Formats: sequence, structure tokens, C-alpha cells
Amino acid sequence: MKSSLDRWTDVRESATLVTPNVGRYLVVAPHPDDEVLTVGGLLARLVRAGSDVEVLAVTDGGNAYPKDYEHDALARVRRAEQTDALGRLGIRPDRVTWLGIRDGSVADHEIELSERISCESDPGTTIVAPWVHDVHPDHEAVGRAAARAARLVGCSLWSSLFWAWHHAEPRDLGGVDLVRVGVDGRSRHAKQAALACHASQLEPPVGAPILDDWTLEPSQWDSEYFIVNRPEVPGR
Repeated sequence: MKSSLDRWTDVRESATLVTPNVGRYLVVAPHPDDEVLTVGGLLARLVRAGSDVEVLAVTDGGNAYPKDYEHDALARVRRAEQTDALGRLGIRPDRVTWLGIRDGSVADHEIELSERISCESDPGTTIVAPWVHDVHPDHEAVGRAAARAARLVGCSLWSSLFWAWHHAEPRDLGGVDLVRVGVDGRSRHAKQAALACHASQLEPPVGAPILDDWTLEPSQWDSEYFIVNRPEVPGR
């Protein structure tokens, strides 16, 4: 069956297949579920390989259904969902830091977020965060904060894509260094188990789900994709 996302086929096939190094990774998630949707396979793979993985949870996602749910009540639900989901990927609660910024207002806290990311990173860290053009204001603000921190620290940045698959066009990725990480069977199983933890986004008691079949399609692919920015080398 033809999908509206088939326009990305050539871009996806041209991405360079890479094997992530064992090391230290800082994953910056705008909302609960973003880290599963975009990098769940990577996280499962990294943890299994022995990498040191830490997650910065920027918001608790309490504004997901503003007409139907009170912010703080939904935020508590979504934080619990995120804890359970990350546990399915092998990430313990003590490796997660919740910043509690209100979703929808991340851009107002961009500088302090960048400083926090910088403090949590060193030159050997790989920061994983949304792309600066991921067609969602919170995602893009997190992406800008992460990019600034990576430049200040001098570390690598892997930028993930989610809403860009749905709302951008292939020409928007022209000139970027796009890589892909394969999602093997074991990692796929862990990713899907983690995703199922986010019941508030999949099957809310009231209203249409945010994560429907079309929205979820990229999370079913057999690879996850990243735009890689490496630290600048002085004199080059």
C-alpha cells in the first residue's frame, strides 16, 4: 500500500548505515514518548552494548490535550508512562532527569536549557536531540539548545527527526550528513514495548489520539535516522 511518506524513500536509502560507538550519550527529549518514537531502537541497542545513556526529559507533556485534561494531572500520568517506557529500553529512573518545563513554552527557556545540556556534557558525549527543523516549536527549541551546547562543549550532535517526516520535504534535507542505525529484532521488540507504555497518547479516554497509524509510521521503520554534526577541529 502506498504511503504519503514514500516520498522519503530515496532519502532513506541514501543514508549511510553506521554502527554507534559504545560511549556516553545524552538524549534530550522534548516530551514523554519522543525518545521512544525517534531513538528507541538506538537506546535499546546502546544500553545492551554497555553505553552510558542519560535522558533529559524537558517537559512532562501535560498540555497534550488542553481542552480535555488538566495540565498537572496529565503530566503526572505522562511522567509515569515515560519511566515505564524507558525501563523497557533498559534505562533506570536514576538515569533520567526531569526538568519540568511546561510544554509549548520550551523556546522561552532555550538559553537555560542549553546551559543545562552543556553542564551534562563533555567532549566525549554524543548529544541526541531533535533536529532544529523538526516542524514543532518545542522540538525545534530543544534542537537549537542542543546545537548550541554541542558547539560550546565541542561534542558530537545526532539530530533525530519525527514531525519532519510528516511535514517537511526531501529537499529540506539537502546537504545534511544523514546516517541510519539499523533496528534489529531485539531492539524493535523493546521499542514497541516501550511505545505501548504511552497509553495516554495512543488511546486517550477522551478525544482523538495524538499517535495514530499515520503519525506512528516512521517508528515502524527498520532504521532510525540522524543528521550528524561533529565537533569542529581547530585549524580546519
